[in-house]
Amino acid sequence: MQIEQIDRLPFETTYYNAPLGNGEMGVQPLLWINGKSNKLPVSIEALVITSDLQGVSMPSENNNAQTLANEFIDTLLLMSEIGDLPGLDKILLILAGDLFASLTDNRRGLSGNIFPFLKRVADLKELQSLVVLGNHDQLESEEKEILDKHSNFHLLDNKTIDIGGVIFGGIDGVIGSNGKPNRVTPENYLKQIKKLKQQNTDVLILHEGPLIETENLLGNEFITNYLVHNSFPLVVSGHAHWNTISAKLSDSQILNVDSRVLVIHQN
Repeated sequence: MQIEQIDRLPFETTYYNAPLGNGEMGVQPLLWINGKSNKLPVSIEALVITSDLQGVSMPSENNNAQTLANEFIDTLLLMSEIGDLPGLDKILLILAGDLFASLTDNRRGLSGNIFPFLKRVADLKELQSLVVLGNHDQLESEEKEILDKHSNFHLLDNKTIDIGGVIFGGIDGVIGSNGKPNRVTPENYLKQIKKLKQQNTDVLILHEGPLIETENLLGNEFITNYLVHNSFPLVVSGHAHWNTISAKLSDSQILNVDSRVLVIHQN
């Protein structure tokens, strides 16, 4: 599966407040961008892919502020209802982590529980969803068990799933060993990514992506070193925002969806 075209201009732009790192908030755009692929899973007409929705919606006279992740779902539902996106049963949603935001604390880099948001997504029974957690996302084991009972919703950490003839696999978190949540040691990360490679994963969903120094694209060198010698047709990641959506690394196509929404249709 390869992405053959990505539009230069977004078809939709919404705005949100994001922490600036000094205790203040600044307005940022969330761009919705169309693309085309040479292949989609059978019975799926659009992949909707995003990550790093760490912000708060713009309040209005009629609506209170809510997390950016919840506003994203509101927008997706509206677009599906009015025909800008296919029906929910024809969409595959891919969430690549860092979906937590606080409505009351403006500090940057906060972590927190995202069960209420993920339960909302899982309860959309027509919509199939694949999720990996970011380093700022927290879930209790009991909450994971509740989500796992939804047949349309898949926490994909260290797992693969075949959807319509396309094999998706995922790894939560980032590489690290400092004891913080969703940190994976390099040794364990290597075991996980090797396992997904052996299971013939077509689309690898990571939170943290590879470093591509030649193009000044931030990421993790450990992941780069593996992918240079062990390619996947398509890798989805976030965590560090790139100034481009798509890049090549050896024979892997890398999509960076940090703080943007990519909608992929059949070419």
